[in-house]
Amino acid sequence: GAGDAEAPSAALAVATNSPLLRVFDPNTMACTAALAGHAGAILALDTVVGPSGEALVLTGSRDHTVRLWDLSPAAEPGAAGDGERRAERSSRCLAVGEGHVGAVAAVSFARRGGAPLALSGGADKVARVWDVAAAVKAASRAADGELPVSLPARAAAIAHDKSVNCTAIAPNAAFGATCSGDRTARLWRLPD
Repeated sequence: GAGDAEAPSAALAVATNSPLLRVFDPNTMACTAALAGHAGAILALDTVVGPSGEALVLTGSRDHTVRLWDLSPAAEPGAAGDGERRAERSSRCLAVGEGHVGAVAAVSFARRGGAPLALSGGADKVARVWDVAAAVKAASRAADGELPVSLPARAAAIAHDKSVNCTAIAPNAAFGATCSGDRTARLWRLPD
């Protein structure tokens, strides 16, 4: 996702109408991890390469949250097969973003100055901008028992008259877009 040609390794993250985030090796199609965290089905996901080369995934769920995952260990070559248990232990949820009051149906990533940021939207009609770089930094300082950390929101706005069902961020990360069942699409200037 997000046009990341320099991805650190190969993995395919999949949402399957389940609370589990499943990770597959695209060469063998073996499931290398099934990661628990959400309390409701995952409805949306996007990927980006993190500031230190992490394979990051953002998920949106019926449980009203977004979660930031580091899948780098599951994406390492040879993670399938006997390495499956290692991949599940090492791949982890770094942060949880709370604040939506309905299912999160759309998420998108972009990079601004090398640091990722994210946009989400859902049934509550709200668009939220998340500070992924701050969450990755906080997670890198936290012990495993202190994860996940909070994913801070940089901005939130009532975006539409009906559910937000699509989000996108421009390649320059200056603008975000949302679309809705109210038959409108809106452009937003993202916070610096």
